[in-house]
Amino acid sequence: MRESQETRVRGQRTLADLRSAIDRLERTRDALSLYEKEIGRWAPADAAAKDSLAAHTDRMQERVDELLARLRLPEDTKGIVEDSTATARLATALGRAVSTPDRPAPGRMDELRWALAAVDGLLQEIERFYAVEVPEYRDAVRAAGFDPLGGAD
Repeated sequence: MRESQETRVRGQRTLADLRSAIDRLERTRDALSLYEKEIGRWAPADAAAKDSLAAHTDRMQERVDELLARLRLPEDTKGIVEDSTATARLATALGRAVSTPDRPAPGRMDELRWALAAVDGLLQEIERFYAVEVPEYRDAVRAAGFDPLGGAD
């Protein structure tokens, strides 16, 4: 019984972590959108640096969109669609596991553990994105001499 309770608590905590990851990725997407607009207005002496930075920004936006798509449905989704995102799968498994006042069935707990394991992998991938890809992008921005608040350094 104690293991069931611990697993439930971990599921709830992980759902909160997913919501935080979604918020962080959405803020990153917004920042990249601003950079994209400002890079479009930027007129450096080296046009190749601008093109390279614009392409890198596009790749970063694609990566953020890919991660968000695995976490939640797109904002412009309309109608009845199956939500097979990691967040929905975990929420469903958690709901099934805690929906009874009795001890959850072993299959329900296995489903929850499986969903937690899948989400843990995705959260680790997001952390790697922020630990590796985002600093590489920041370095590329600096190397190009781009300043979103004022053009070139």
